[in-house]
Amino acid sequence: MSYILKLIIVSSLFVASCKNVEKKEQISLTTPEGMIWVDSKSYTKGAKNNDPYAMMREKPSHALYFKKLLN
Repeated sequence: MSYILKLIIVSSLFVASCKNVEKKEQISLTTPEGMIWVDSKSYTKGAKNNDPYAMMREKPSHALYFKKLLN
């Protein structure tokens, strides 16, 4: 198979597999009975540098922030 034909096939497969990013789905959530929504929160994730039992993938610790998505 020639190089040009392979390039055309690969290019057409790439274009055919692309998603339409303009479509936006409406998400509806129902809150289970007894569940409450909490305010936004930040916390530190990961291990302290002097923790002898921490794995290397847990270091360094870093701040995370979760914002409230629903009103």
